[in-house]
Amino acid sequence: MSKIISLSSGDSPDKHIAQSFFHHKQTELDELFDTLCCPEDAQLQGITHGTLFAIKGFNALPRTAHAIVYRLLCTWINPWKGKKFDALQGANILFSKKGSTTFGYYHVAQMKDDKGRPFICLNYDHERNMALLKCIRGEARLLREGTWLARMRLKSRKGLSTLLYFTLEENA
Repeated sequence: MSKIISLSSGDSPDKHIAQSFFHHKQTELDELFDTLCCPEDAQLQGITHGTLFAIKGFNALPRTAHAIVYRLLCTWINPWKGKKFDALQGANILFSKKGSTTFGYYHVAQMKDDKGRPFICLNYDHERNMALLKCIRGEARLLREGTWLARMRLKSRKGLSTLLYFTLEENA
């Protein structure tokens, strides 16, 4: 069993928290995600900045190699910039942090996992999406004030599998 990742409240505020996860594997992030909370009244609103990491299949690479790939994904190479939330729905932001170009729409609701712990669910079974996207579900829990740890999951006949992790930072 891997060691649960700990976060120091003394982390430098100008240090991008997502970068601290670049060296971690999905199993370690799964353990961290399970320890996080989601307040009953929690909601995401407006535009959030996103950072991708822990992509399925990259675990076979040495930690340093996948950390380099994740740093590259923080550059212009990656069109995904984050998510835009409006009440009970939202969309992914592409190309610009302003939110003018969107793709991949979802309904937002609070749900509970099989142990009764709440999380924010991003359900891509949305009327504006093509069939390929409708089997995706996002899950988010509060990492610290203004920052959410989230994961993209694929729904199949075998159940849910995690494809990747990402952070969402409010007012970034």
